[in-house]
Amino acid sequence: MKRTILAWTIFLGGFGAEMAIDHMLRILDGNVSTGGIPEPLWFFIQIALAAAALWLAFTATQTLGALWRRLLAVGAQAAVGFFLYIFIGLYYVVGTGIDSL
Repeated sequence: MKRTILAWTIFLGGFGAEMAIDHMLRILDGNVSTGGIPEPLWFFIQIALAAAALWLAFTATQTLGALWRRLLAVGAQAAVGFFLYIFIGLYYVVGTGIDSL
């Protein structure tokens, strides 16, 4: 259970820290449409956070025994995490005026 909470904390906390740094860089630039974290680095950090969180979530499911149960539990968490990522990311981008839908 502790590793599962740690996985969620790493992913959501890291994503929140990344958005805070990106927003601060955009404010210092003076234009929210430019500046910020470069796009390749932005997505690389998110992929690294997701990979670390998924690995921790997978190692936290050792007590479930069968591999299919472990993959099902991690898959469910990954689906919830993906939808949270999409919602939070779009809220950040649209809410701060970086881009619009």
